[in-house]
Amino acid sequence: MNKNSILNLVTVIMAIVLNIGFVSCSKDDSNSKDNDNSINNDIVGTWKGYSCGNSNLDDLSQNHTLTLVFSSDGSGDYLEKDNSFSDHCSFNYEKESKTRAKAYISTRGSVQYYEIVEDEMYVYGHGYGHDLDFLLTKQ
Repeated sequence: MNKNSILNLVTVIMAIVLNIGFVSCSKDDSNSKDNDNSINNDIVGTWKGYSCGNSNLDDLSQNHTLTLVFSSDGSGDYLEKDNSFSDHCSFNYEKESKTRAKAYISTRGSVQYYEIVEDEMYVYGHGYGHDLDFLLTKQ
């Protein structure tokens, strides 16, 4: 074997080894535990918005606000304010899907339902699609 043949052989072997290395280092996240955490990350964070009078999106009360803070551990913080009152408490929530959650607000003795549509969160008092109370956006 001459010098050029050996150099060509070494180049081919290196190319094969590098390709095998790239293929073996690829990561399939479809069944990864990290992928489960991304579901929670859609809701995790601070959401702020206004009351919807009579379940009407066109009737947003700027004086009646709600701030929700969702933590990744399933807990949260609730702050509702109006000109005449302020209601602050902690809550626990459960994810039902990537876009839906239920929060158990113990100090108010109620369950509220949250649905995320694109970049907005709809807050319902009595199940999804009924009695829309607030419209929030992620901060």
